[in-house]
Amino acid sequence: MHDESTLIGSHGGSGRGSAWSGGSAPLALTALTVVLGSFASRSGGHVEAPAPPSMSGIVKRTVSLRFSSYAAPMRQPPSAESQRIFAPGIFDGQVALVTGGGSGIGLAAAVELARLGARVAICGRTQARLDHGRDVIAEAAGSDRVHAAVCDIRQPDSVDAFVGSTLEHFGRIDILVNNAGGQFPAPAQAISPKGFAAVVNNNLLGTFNMTRAVALRALIPQKSGRVINIIANIYRGFPGMAHTGAARAGVENLTMTLAVEWSRYGILVNAIAPGLIESSGTKQYPPQLIEQAVRKVPLARAGTVEEVAACIIFLASPAAQYISGTTVRIDGCQSLYGETFPLPD
Repeated sequence: MHDESTLIGSHGGSGRGSAWSGGSAPLALTALTVVLGSFASRSGGHVEAPAPPSMSGIVKRTVSLRFSSYAAPMRQPPSAESQRIFAPGIFDGQVALVTGGGSGIGLAAAVELARLGARVAICGRTQARLDHGRDVIAEAAGSDRVHAAVCDIRQPDSVDAFVGSTLEHFGRIDILVNNAGGQFPAPAQAISPKGFAAVVNNNLLGTFNMTRAVALRALIPQKSGRVINIIANIYRGFPGMAHTGAARAGVENLTMTLAVEWSRYGILVNAIAPGLIESSGTKQYPPQLIEQAVRKVPLARAGTVEEVAACIIFLASPAAQYISGTTVRIDGCQSLYGETFPLPD
């Protein structure tokens, strides 16, 4: 049985989502690893598919475990610089709080927010990662534009302390990016009640804890603000990680609910669902496993943390003032294509 001791981050800081980000596990890849070994051992590395009935004779088709019926050549991702299209100064005078901001998607978003004029507060559970994140942001925008502190989003007291220190440093909060979270790969029957609760506490309750605290202490009183929740590709279930699938679905519903409830306060609430997003976390995995995962993406490549950050910037920007309650999928069409979980015979 898997429990809280095996929980890992996936989006940087304390992690979140289906991304290959800062030293953490891609959800789609880790879900695949749950059954990869047993599937290959039972099928000898392939499965036999019947020939179409219109074909005469005995014809046998081998379907590789690569699932490569869609076999477009892998494409190169865009450069980081190509994603920096927003006008300098669009966030002048604003403050952004980014959870899980020490690496991966969170750090990419925090750097870009600071580069475009915002002062930025980042949090996570790992001091060393936060120190690195603070240095990167300071180099991009100046040390006076970043505040970093350890925070456990599962603990309301820890959340309140971090929100309070951010308000003490910067005087306000205008943008909240809920990026922190974590999970571990396991089939549902192998997840203990404690393990399931740990992931839900991190990814769903942690998101609510931070959103509630920021809203009550900053956004609702000032009658303005943006909340951007980073979730995952949950649109055909989440085989291999039922706990995080349930939690992310809860966050998406929370996004829609708060968008309606808090519209009267001028607060816009949206979500982003990343697919396979490549960063330093890909180094944890064998190249062939990464290649198999990428081949399940119709656009034939992984995304980048800068592409996700650009979407975060758009949703936080003046260009998105009439967008609320929606989820943007950044997944190269992966959520609409192919199978997500190989089933043994």
